[in-house]
Amino acid sequence: LQGEVGGFPARLQGYVELLDGVLVSRSDLRAELNGARLQLLAEDREHTPAPAQFELQVDDLGLWPGGVRGSLQLSAELSAGNERLSWRGGAENLAYGASTAGRVSLEGEYELDDSAPSQLRVAVEELGWVDWLVNSLHLHVSGDRREQQIELRISGDLAEGLTLRGGDAGQCWRGQLLSGSL
Repeated sequence: LQGEVGGFPARLQGYVELLDGVLVSRSDLRAELNGARLQLLAEDREHTPAPAQFELQVDDLGLWPGGVRGSLQLSAELSAGNERLSWRGGAENLAYGASTAGRVSLEGEYELDDSAPSQLRVAVEELGWVDWLVNSLHLHVSGDRREQQIELRISGDLAEGLTLRGGDAGQCWRGQLLSGSL
């Protein structure tokens, strides 16, 4: 298929085969929209669930409405039984208004089993806003449904380190600051 979506040039080719309406059995789907490229791949497992790989590449975010500039890349994998989603990605030379970021990287893993731990790591280099500059910002979030931990480290015009641990306390979340420095 080739044409336009929302006034943007678009192209779609390939297929996706699902089992029970949600599990990917096989796929080779490729799409392009306004310079962004998307792929969904899963090897043929003869009517059994297969891990699905997702790739997104946007070389020029400036082609999209919203005023954001830079580039973006994201890859993800969904396990064969949809019980785990892992992802990795990044962005470079981001700018929006007076805010800039030289490089952003992220990776994570989300377990759909409530008792299994999940995690997210984000690193930002050269983060700027007006006259304020952060050389690096690192965020690590980990935990499961019952207990979570958040660590934040910042260096630059503001140097800070915080560690927060908490968890489910009935109808609310309750946490404790384990360490912090300004």
